[in-house]
Amino acid sequence: MSCGAKDTLRRKMLEMRISIEGREEKERAILEKAASLSEVAKAKIVALYWPVRGEVNLLGLRELLDARVCLPKVRGKRLCFGYWNGEEIERGAYGIPEPRNCSVEVERIDLFFVPAIALDRDGYRLGYGGGYYDGLIRNKLPHQLFVGVVFSEQLLDRLPVDEWDVPVDVVLTDAHLIYPRACSKIWERR
Repeated sequence: MSCGAKDTLRRKMLEMRISIEGREEKERAILEKAASLSEVAKAKIVALYWPVRGEVNLLGLRELLDARVCLPKVRGKRLCFGYWNGEEIERGAYGIPEPRNCSVEVERIDLFFVPAIALDRDGYRLGYGGGYYDGLIRNKLPHQLFVGVVFSEQLLDRLPVDEWDVPVDVVLTDAHLIYPRACSKIWERR
């Protein structure tokens, strides 16, 4: 797909995301589902993200987890991660709050919650176009799980996919929990 077409879809989905109604209730539903995932209960280190531009806010998950929590930090063209206990945050690349240090080896992270502008039922995501998460997902280790998080309005049947796009393992919305690779819908409410 051409960059122009993806950019058009990106703009449209960003505008839609900002105007989602019932945001607090939907975020609460996503937070509850995220906390109840069996994979989350098993994880020792979980990567969250700092929500920007209307992304689903999962920061409250930190208080519900037994796992240690880390956040991403932009380093050049890559993401590194630092532990987060509610403090140690500074404005980083793109003005997004991030940890001061990259104190967590990516290989040690068990579960990544991944923001997106849109997701499809096959786990492909539309991000901001930097490829930061695509690189992580492409190089994932067998014990790692990547959970894409969006509001149900951002879940599309199919996104345009380029050869460098890599799907997440789980699609999580306020109304859906989809494991695309297993070809089974675990839970879906319409």
